[in-house]
Amino acid sequence: MTPAYAAMYPYFARTAREYGYALAIHGTMGRDLDLIAVPWVESARPAGELVEAIRESARGWLAEGSDGPLQETQKPHGRRAWLIHLDVGCIDLSVMPLMSGDKLNETNRRISESFVPHG
Repeated sequence: MTPAYAAMYPYFARTAREYGYALAIHGTMGRDLDLIAVPWVESARPAGELVEAIRESARGWLAEGSDGPLQETQKPHGRRAWLIHLDVGCIDLSVMPLMSGDKLNETNRRISESFVPHG
């Protein structure tokens, strides 16, 4: 599946860019296509919109649960993940959270305070 997944990636990356995200491959691409989307611009769209756009682009579907399509799975550090099924294989799409305003300022402050220059 690796060549097929590699061939799909540019289409998904373009879609992610249109929604304000950087998209990267992680993992081996052996049994699924592991993707991580990171908000890249202030105007990045909500994660659900990105997931739906990539799902449509892939002509895939989300798994069905007893209450209908499964929503995201919560992961560490606020990351959310969706499994998009394809005719052959699947996409494991993780999306980092949008941050703005106070949350972004607080995160930047904490990073600055923890930075210790080497010298």
